[in-house]
Amino acid sequence: MIRALLATALVAASLQGSFLKPAEHGEMIYHETRIVACAACHGTRAQGQIIAHYLDGNQSRTLYAPPLEGLSLEAITRGLARHELAPRYHLSDQEIENLSRYLAR
Repeated sequence: MIRALLATALVAASLQGSFLKPAEHGEMIYHETRIVACAACHGTRAQGQIIAHYLDGNQSRTLYAPPLEGLSLEAITRGLARHELAPRYHLSDQEIENLSRYLAR
């Protein structure tokens, strides 16, 4: 009985499009460690944070992940395309859009 109800709910949800709203899906991408987990480097509130201190020869350096909150879709897309430390993780255009909706909140 429970399986039948679950199957019915899944079919109904697929006909409606999705269980999650775009911003909710973006939040999941941002925080979920099994997917991408932007929060690991950029902070739980997208506030940016220091990732590491290291020596470059004799010079002390700091690796910093910049804040992401409030960035536009265009800024996120540009950042993912050109920055080697923030790989795109093969995110689809829709996933990147959903991520930007979450960060725009």
